[in-house]
Amino acid sequence: EAMATGLPVVQSTVGGSADIVDDGVSGLLVAPERPGELGAAIESIVDDTTRWGSMSRRGREIATERFDVRANAAVTIERLHSLAAAASAD
Repeated sequence: EAMATGLPVVQSTVGGSADIVDDGVSGLLVAPERPGELGAAIESIVDDTTRWGSMSRRGREIATERFDVRANAAVTIERLHSLAAAASAD
């Protein structure tokens, strides 16, 4: 959600975040349970407006490319049609 609004992301590597955040490009990934690293990562983005801007732009691009509702709906419909065609061929 932050990426979709054009904010750079600082997130721990728990869960699937590494699949969404491109570390150093659209945001920063830090190890879990490392508050010092988390704080340093946040400060590094806040203190560098050029980095903030580039991460913001790339994050928005990634969010738009990967999570576009219409594109995802079209892919889902296409897959359902393929499954239905395969099932009727059996």
